[in-house]
Amino acid sequence: SPKIYETTDGKKMASLDQLYAVKFQKIKEQKALSDRMSDLLSKSGGLNESSKMALKNLQAAITVSKRPGYFEYYVPPDEIKSTEEKKVLNSLAKSISKIHKELEQINEEINQATLKIQPKPIDIPQVNSLNQWFDIYGRPQLTEEKRDMMTKFEKDSKIYGGTTHYKSFKTTSTIMVKGRVAVKS
Repeated sequence: SPKIYETTDGKKMASLDQLYAVKFQKIKEQKALSDRMSDLLSKSGGLNESSKMALKNLQAAITVSKRPGYFEYYVPPDEIKSTEEKKVLNSLAKSISKIHKELEQINEEINQATLKIQPKPIDIPQVNSLNQWFDIYGRPQLTEEKRDMMTKFEKDSKIYGGTTHYKSFKTTSTIMVKGRVAVKS
C-alpha cells in the first residue's frame, strides 16, 4: 500500500511514487497544450504566417500610399480570425502557466518527501591533525607484517669523498624505501 507522509504543518502527503506519477501526468498535459499552441502558430497558414503576410501587406501599403487609388489590405482567413477573436493562444498560455505552478508545487512536495525519507546525517567530529584523529579513532597497531608493507624514510649513508682542497662529508638526504605488498600463496 502507498505510504502517506505527514508534513510538519499537519498536511497529508502522498508517497513518492504517487507524486512522480502525478508529475508525469501533468508534464504530459503541459506538453499537449504546448504542442497545440505550437501547431496553431507554426502550421501552414497559421498565426505566424498570417502575421508575416499582414506585415508585408502593410509595408507594401506604405510604399504605394503616395499613389492615387485604393489599396486592398490582407484579410486573414476565417479560421485565423476566430482563433484571434476567441483569444485561444491566451487561454492556452494561461493553462500552461497553471500547470507549471502545479508542477512547482508537486516538486516541492517531492523534495519534502525525499527529505523525510533521507536519514539524518551523523555528527562527525572535525579533525584537523593526525593527533586528533588518533585521539578519536585510536592509534593503529603495527605488526611485523604491516611494518614490511609500509613505506619508510631512512637517512642516506652516502659519504662524498674529499679531495685535497675539500674534506669529505656525509649527505643530509633521506631515502624512501617503498613498502611492498605481501603476496600470500
